[in-house]
Amino acid sequence: GSPVMYMRPERAMQAREFNRDDIDDFKKNLCAGENNLGLLEIKPCEKAKVDTKYEKLLSDVVKEENESRMVIMKRVIIMNEGLNEQDLLKIQKVFAAMNKDAAKPGELVQKEDGSWARK
Repeated sequence: GSPVMYMRPERAMQAREFNRDDIDDFKKNLCAGENNLGLLEIKPCEKAKVDTKYEKLLSDVVKEENESRMVIMKRVIIMNEGLNEQDLLKIQKVFAAMNKDAAKPGELVQKEDGSWARK
C-alpha cells in the first residue's frame, strides 16, 4: 500500500509545517508550482540543474508535501457525510483554488486548461 493511507492527518500537518520554508524557496526559484489538482508540481529550473543536492531535496520534499496534501484532502471527505471518494476531484479543485490564491506574485500556477503562468 502507499504511505498516504498510513500517515495520520496530524502528521501530515506537521510535515507541511516542517517543509514550508523549503517549498517557499522552490516556488521562488520556479522549481515548483501549484498545479490545478491541489498538488505541488516540480518544474524544470536552473537551480536543480546545477545542484544535485538541491534537486534531490526538491524531489523528496515535493513527494512528502503531496502525500501530506492527499491525506488532508481525503480527511475532508471522511469528515463530511455528504462526500465520498468520487468527490476527491472536486476537493482537489477547491484546494487548487486556495493554493492559487495563497501563491505569491511571480510564482508558477497551473490554469484550469493545463497551461502554466506566473501569478
